[in-house]
Amino acid sequence: MRTIILFFIPMLLPTLLFSQNDKQKLDSLIIESYDTNTQEWNLGSKEEYIYDADENWTTHWQFSRDNDTQQWVNYTHSEHTYDNIGNLISSIRRFWHNTGEWRNQGKSEIAYNANNQYTLHITYDWDNALEEWHPNSKTEFAYDSADLLEQEIQYAWHNMSAQWLPNSKQSMSYNSDGDPILSILQAWDENTAAWVNYWRFTDTYTPTTKTTEVDEWNSTTAQWTNLWKYDYNYDVVGNLLDYNTSYWNNDTEIWINSNRRTFTYDNQSNQTQRWIYKWDEDTAQWLNENQTNYTYDTYSNLIQEIRILWDVNTQAWINNIRDDYSYDYDYLIEDLIFPTPPTHHHKKNNNIRYEWNENTEEWIFDRKRIYHYSEQIVSITSPQNTQLNIFPNPANDVINFDLENPSPAIVRLHNVQGKYIGDQLLQNNRLLVSHLNSGTYFYELFYKGEMFSGKFIVK
Repeated sequence: MRTIILFFIPMLLPTLLFSQNDKQKLDSLIIESYDTNTQEWNLGSKEEYIYDADENWTTHWQFSRDNDTQQWVNYTHSEHTYDNIGNLISSIRRFWHNTGEWRNQGKSEIAYNANNQYTLHITYDWDNALEEWHPNSKTEFAYDSADLLEQEIQYAWHNMSAQWLPNSKQSMSYNSDGDPILSILQAWDENTAAWVNYWRFTDTYTPTTKTTEVDEWNSTTAQWTNLWKYDYNYDVVGNLLDYNTSYWNNDTEIWINSNRRTFTYDNQSNQTQRWIYKWDEDTAQWLNENQTNYTYDTYSNLIQEIRILWDVNTQAWINNIRDDYSYDYDYLIEDLIFPTPPTHHHKKNNNIRYEWNENTEEWIFDRKRIYHYSEQIVSITSPQNTQLNIFPNPANDVINFDLENPSPAIVRLHNVQGKYIGDQLLQNNRLLVSHLNSGTYFYELFYKGEMFSGKFIVK
């Protein structure tokens, strides 16, 4: 089986090589939007998570914000059930109705074999008139002697006959390394009561390449015809360097380029750039479309992501969206519990998104995602950012932060328009502001697992 090897070299300081005794759970996620007119953050939506004693995610709540009442309003609610080894076996989704009650929406049930592989997945819709669950779809999974997925059959519930009817079937085969080499998708023909070819996926490999050809079944000629082709190139450690999509031109009977993506990585296999191109058939050239640049800290946590668009009129790159991420380095990922497996290595505190203002050529606040944790298996009903006493405010040269113990920390600053000013080091609980222009500034400080935020004025 093809194995992608990722080299990750820990660069943790000796003082950070420890694990907390009590795990912290991500209890809620608050999303705020920035109002450029009032220059204030406004609460937008909230998600809450509950876990069982085995750290399984059991309950998910989503809320919207009522701007008139300044209250959280129920939106959706999900409940998940697990077997005794942590396999998800059922989920129920509900939505908040305007009558002021929760109403069932959908349900799914999953069964497993002795190897903890899916064997059955059934979905249901709620029938409001009959007040009962109504079957919707069913998928059956079968595996070969090597425990590789060999067949997947989907059924749809037929109301008139009250039975499951076949819908589609996908059959897979593999090479001696366990890589997929052939997959055929078939559809059920109700008239002939037989499976009919639909799509075929053929994969070929070299040590650093993979090609997938997608063919479509021509029922008139009873032959497979070319449709799409995907070419992938990897480096020696398995990082995807680029892939190209092309389509088959039936008139010229040749493959025509469609779009392309290229990637670069640092020495720890973190993706640092992604470029997207589209093919111009008139000039027979790849044209820029957009690029994304990624920046990481020394622990391979993503700390910044900037998306840039290509302006065909000016033939220049233009900033589009920027995301900044901050972390609490006192907590490693094994100290934390999340609803779904995270991609970062430390406790994520927040994510601030900016949009580029072409008129002022500045990054402007757009929205903010704030992650709230606790050491208890409870949900947070209405978490807010922790307030902190700072003085003097207004100030000329120095602002003091009222923290228990003087400890170096990073303070992130933005001006009142939402423009990112920079990160400054807080030393002995003092922040130098003499270099800042007169005006109002927002700050964010992370200290001992808490986020402190507020604003101050420089005279």
